[in-house]
Amino acid sequence: MLKQGSRRQRFIDQFTNIAFKIGNQVHLRSLRDAFAIIMPLFILAGIGVLVNNVVFPWVLHGQMLTNFQYFGTYITNGTLNVAGLLLAPTIGYTV
Repeated sequence: MLKQGSRRQRFIDQFTNIAFKIGNQVHLRSLRDAFAIIMPLFILAGIGVLVNNVVFPWVLHGQMLTNFQYFGTYITNGTLNVAGLLLAPTIGYTV
């Protein structure tokens, strides 16, 4: 009968080997690297959403809030659109 610890260790070793083989695939590695390069744009979009939906309603009211939220929405959408346009060439670059 096997001990529970050795059985668990064998499972972890097999899982690690499979994960290592999958992680070394050039396609997945290039996707990972491309998303890592584009990550600052996603962070900028997230900050834009935060400011647009949390900070602006605390500070502004009425028509001025609406105008600033339009501006914040444009920044967020523009950032995500540029990230989408840059993602394909970045994936090609990291291959």
